[in-house]
Amino acid sequence: MRHRRHGQVENRIKNLKDCGLERMPFTSFTANAAWMEMVLCAADLLAWTQQLLLTGDLAVAEPRTLRYRILHIAGRLIRSARRTWLRLPEHWPWTGDLLDAYRRLATIT
Repeated sequence: MRHRRHGQVENRIKNLKDCGLERMPFTSFTANAAWMEMVLCAADLLAWTQQLLLTGDLAVAEPRTLRYRILHIAGRLIRSARRTWLRLPEHWPWTGDLLDAYRRLATIT
């Protein structure tokens, strides 16, 4: 059991590196500290999104897979009749997964 938990920790560290922790792009310590805080926030958002909103293989997917399948969907914001709509492409294979995640989020809030 202890060994399994350690494997989860290693996976989280690998995910942090995929989110940008392995790169410190600035020469200033304070700028790099701010970068690290943003990376940690992004990793937390991805982890909570996977745990609460996504199902199936997306619930355990790596950040690179989530970026390709979910975060890179080319949606358009459309305003009509004083309302804002998000129009998603129907041909994208993971549009349904994103819509299911939005529905789960609506039931939580």
